[in-house]
Amino acid sequence: MTILITRANEHAYATQKDVEARGFATLIDPMLDIEQLANPAPISPTIAAFIITSRNALQGFKTIAQKNIPLFIVGKETAELFKQAGFANIHGIAEQGSELPALIKTTIPAGNLLHITSQHAHTDFYDALLDAGYGIEQRLVYIAHAARAFQPETLKALQNKQLTGVLFYSARTAQIFSGLIAQQSLAESLRTITAYCLSDAIADALHKQQWKHVVVAKSPTHVALIDCLAKAA
Repeated sequence: MTILITRANEHAYATQKDVEARGFATLIDPMLDIEQLANPAPISPTIAAFIITSRNALQGFKTIAQKNIPLFIVGKETAELFKQAGFANIHGIAEQGSELPALIKTTIPAGNLLHITSQHAHTDFYDALLDAGYGIEQRLVYIAHAARAFQPETLKALQNKQLTGVLFYSARTAQIFSGLIAQQSLAESLRTITAYCLSDAIADALHKQQWKHVVVAKSPTHVALIDCLAKAA
């Protein structure tokens, strides 16, 4: 039984260890290539809090962070990475971006917020904050380049129906994967594969394709997603 891991290389190898510990063989084919950006410009003194919605922002954040400014993060695992990097001033941890406005309103009554992110940021939560009178700025600290083709090992495994499942950690990676499947005319190969998704939004990004099963983790965490594999095994 072989599981395809679609995460960027920065996180794929740690995921591989967890998947193989469950008894699966693995392939890694990142749907995103993360390019860190230099950000020498100083942070405005009017910033009341930082917002982080991806662990990929950590390296860029280190170059501009002011540790006395409150930090709001999506994802317990991402928050733990920031804590390990020395950022202890975390005022709120949300499971999903939609939970951020309530967390921020409880702690920061007003002010300008700085979202540390990429050019493909999810910004649905902005509206509730803007309506409440907050200002929101973006600082791009990385670019997530989309894969243009499957790696040869992945293509062979799809063609020969050797994959048991595919792990998806973001809606964008699911969309990129789906585009490559269409490009290679491999939709039929998905009928024997289970898609394991971190959230409902990711599953929605796959809904037009005919998978054997689409499984959503009980909570949007790596641990919960790997638990789905344990049940499959």
